Amino acid sequence: MPGPRSCARLREIAPNLVASACWLLALVSIPICSGGQSAGDTPIPTFGTTVVESAGLRGTIYLLPQGTSSIPKLKRLKPVGTIYTTRLNIPPRDFREGFPGITGRVEWFTIDYVGQFFVPARADYRFGLVSDDGAKLYIDERSVIDNDGIHPPSACQAKVELESGLHSVRLTYMQGPGLFVALQFFIAKLGEPWRVFDTRDFMSPETDGQSRGLTGKKGVRKISGGDCWTGR
Repeated sequence: MPGPRSCARLREIAPNLVASACWLLALVSIPICSGGQSAGDTPIPTFGTTVVESAGLRGTIYLLPQGTSSIPKLKRLKPVGTIYTTRLNIPPRDFREGFPGITGRVEWFTIDYVGQFFVPARADYRFGLVSDDGAKLYIDERSVIDNDGIHPPSACQAKVELESGLHSVRLTYMQGPGLFVALQFFIAKLGEPWRVFDTRDFMSPETDGQSRGLTGKKGVRKISGGDCWTGR
């Protein structure tokens, strides 16, 4: 088990990760933030539900052939379902506990989440991912974090300078063989503590009943980091 110092550093990465997986910091030493919810305040983790959430993330589910080593080109696959969620916060857990929001499949699948979020002014934001297995994050169609492949729980972070306006987000996740599952998506405005990314916290204001258009690729001014830590 990691010592107090390791657990303190884990609180910096993902406050709500501490209660369920303090051991992760023995694997992934990343300096991130402090504070967080108590276990009683933490919502039940889920990959999503079939209830449509127009302001959330839409996840398209695909089945993968056994032995797939990385996220494939999804255009070659046939979707088998769609789920919706406003947040992704599934801490590292034994895959035998099941996949909340996914039924009838415990291995070899991928979920492609897409959505939008609004930022009111140009600013630097940090994005963080914890995943087992692979995960890729895109903002405005630009690659921000690439932690693809079959691997144990791993944590990644990157800094992105965003223009004000409405941005697109895409997070593609794959689960290969058993053992563990994890998918947590975090955000922090530079100088502020990390929190779970929730689309309800970044809803676009409307003008005359019409949502503003996407900023497009020009909405991302600069990307730095993209570093990952894992327990290899």
